[in-house]
Amino acid sequence: MKKSLLLLALIATATQADDHSAALKSIDLRNSTAQMLGASEASMQNVLPTDEKPAIITRALPKERMTAQIAAQTTLSYHKQKSDDIYYLNANYQPTDTPDPKGFYYKAVGITDDSRIVVQTFYQSSGKPFTSPIALVKDTTPDDINLILPNGHNIQPMDGRLVKYLPDGSIFQINDFNRGNLDSYIATYRGGQLISLHAPLLYHIAEKLPFANPRAGVPFNIHLYPNGKPMVINYIHANGTDIIYYRADGSPVAMMNSSGIRMWDSAGNLVDPATASAKKVEKEFDAIGDAIEKNVDYAQNAWQTP
Repeated sequence: MKKSLLLLALIATATQADDHSAALKSIDLRNSTAQMLGASEASMQNVLPTDEKPAIITRALPKERMTAQIAAQTTLSYHKQKSDDIYYLNANYQPTDTPDPKGFYYKAVGITDDSRIVVQTFYQSSGKPFTSPIALVKDTTPDDINLILPNGHNIQPMDGRLVKYLPDGSIFQINDFNRGNLDSYIATYRGGQLISLHAPLLYHIAEKLPFANPRAGVPFNIHLYPNGKPMVINYIHANGTDIIYYRADGSPVAMMNSSGIRMWDSAGNLVDPATASAKKVEKEFDAIGDAIEKNVDYAQNAWQTP
């Protein structure tokens, strides 16, 4: 059980966010966060009653979302053009004036029929693609990428589907941009299969999930089973966050929030921590914790150049 108590920290680390619970107690920030997530103020107010058991998940993400090769398909069409201007990024994907052996570089590689510049990022050490080609928003240039805003976030004036690759060429992450706004969850893949979805709080998200419960708030971090059902959904709402853990069959294992932890056995019965049945559920809980820890480690480190 002690490992499971680390999951709040793990999920917060994976989302690269600050203290959401404290921040969302501000009405103004709550409103702006809802807007940037594509959520309504009403959905941010939603909170499951503390005595309510989460519903069994009956729907899963479709195969075309779960399979990297299918999800990575794009309709981008452009004319290839060479450019002598190269922009360098360090190992932390931050702009730098000089090449970093463990970093990256990007450059213009073409132009679309409607005169949008197409850029692509490469590994500095090998010259292999780190990203797929992607069009920039009209009337922007590579100089506009990675401009730092006062809140510390980078401007990414991109438009279309962005695919990121590992050094071995396998698909790592996929996400969509719409005129510079992140328009989908950041989908992380391992071995060609989707393992997690992540929505940075300071971006608009239009994508809807078939298994999300609108009564629970806004889902901003999800880990998945190979069958497309959620392993964990982290909801954010006006009072903070709820983290709901599920079995592969969609039945809830536990819900964790600032009030504590509640657990259910496979038959849907609330588990008394003092009983023997609690031990079995705790093992399930910790197994999910192990899986999430592996996902987080992979998402943070797999793309790093050795």
